[in-house]
Amino acid sequence: MFPPTATSSIISQHLHGQRLADDFQRLQQFRAAWEAYRKQDTPPLPIEAGRPNDNVRVNLIKLIVQTSVSFLFGDQVAFSVPDAPPDDPRIQYLDRIWNAAKKMTWLYKQGINGSLCGHIFARIYPEQPLPRIVILDPATVTVRWAADDLDRVECYLIDYSAYEWQGNREVLVSIRQRIERTDTGWRILDQRSQPDKQAFETLHEAPWPYPFPPIVDSQNLAAPNEYWGEADITPDLIALVNAGDFTLSNQQRIVRFYAQPLTVAKGMDPAQLKHGRDRTVFIPPNADLSIVEMQSELAASLDHHSRIKSSIHEVAQTPEIATGKVEDLGNLSGLALQILYGPLLQKTVQKRMLYGDFLSELNRRLLMIGGFPETTTTVVWDSMLPTDPQAERAVAQADRTLGVSEATILTQLGYDPAHEREQRQAETPPDHDPLTAKGDADDSNPDAETPTERR
Repeated sequence: MFPPTATSSIISQHLHGQRLADDFQRLQQFRAAWEAYRKQDTPPLPIEAGRPNDNVRVNLIKLIVQTSVSFLFGDQVAFSVPDAPPDDPRIQYLDRIWNAAKKMTWLYKQGINGSLCGHIFARIYPEQPLPRIVILDPATVTVRWAADDLDRVECYLIDYSAYEWQGNREVLVSIRQRIERTDTGWRILDQRSQPDKQAFETLHEAPWPYPFPPIVDSQNLAAPNEYWGEADITPDLIALVNAGDFTLSNQQRIVRFYAQPLTVAKGMDPAQLKHGRDRTVFIPPNADLSIVEMQSELAASLDHHSRIKSSIHEVAQTPEIATGKVEDLGNLSGLALQILYGPLLQKTVQKRMLYGDFLSELNRRLLMIGGFPETTTTVVWDSMLPTDPQAERAVAQADRTLGVSEATILTQLGYDPAHEREQRQAETPPDHDPLTAKGDADDSNPDAETPTERR
């Protein structure tokens, strides 16, 4: 019915409209997640003017996000270069950049972005004397990729609105930075759009002097066949939290109305009701005075809320023990902890793979901007599970009995073997070291361990 050119135009318009609809839907999900995190969404019960507010809001979303991010990054994240000494200039260069960026604070903010939006972005500014790394709001970034390759980004669009002074008044303008791939590399276009204009005007254009774009991004949780990753906070989880708040709010309203006993008088005028000095109540003959109490104990409603809360932790893969609930647990072994923390450990392992690749790629680009050759860095993560120091040292002693070296055991316990050896030698004079004296007696055995190794 239509010529080929007209058909192509119709399909192109339809795909463009669908792409805009997908972008809008994604922004709506970001907004809903942030509102749930900040508890700014609509309360479960309507609030009437002049009436008590019975809404009960439990911010489990923030608790789940902060627990997930804490398990992901722990107390410290370190970077290492394989087969490089600690004083390697590449490691020192990265340390200076990350110290300037306040590494752990930067990572925690990035983790919250990922948990709520499902994707993270970092922008590199090649300033002097050190490059600067900036967290980008995922809601301001739009990505265009190759039709046949999700991993080949063709363009990053950073959009936001701001007020600018034009003449003697403030005008709201749309600001866009377009970072796009060219035949020879990448270029950056700074664009503006006035309120009365639809199209963007390019104000400045410059080539990016490196073979990679200045933006590094990653999924939060793996989403196959999709560019955007999966968030920890999903619409079904938000709905469960809202259902829990609705149940608690109704319980609050029931308790407010019916928790206190209600006195009922029959066959008397209120003026006939008298109290003695000892608070004895006198009622007229043939009258009746009784107390009406709430018959139900809300057991079914409490059980319903308990089931909803359990479902929330199951969907979020965040067991209640990880959020601080320790009732009726007793002394748990390491195996029991692994079972209880299992869902959270599985999620954290997946996130560490994705965030580890993200940080390694970011470090690679920072080193190349600093003039170093292409280098692969390794991310050193903290232990995910809480540990029992006494049990760890008992296992270490058993391993030592089996022949495991002292250096390996100290490394597993978080110590630097070389540093500890130097400290022992500095603190204990050789003439007064009982282990050294014992070692002197064993000099006849060439295979015997040295005193320092034996310690």
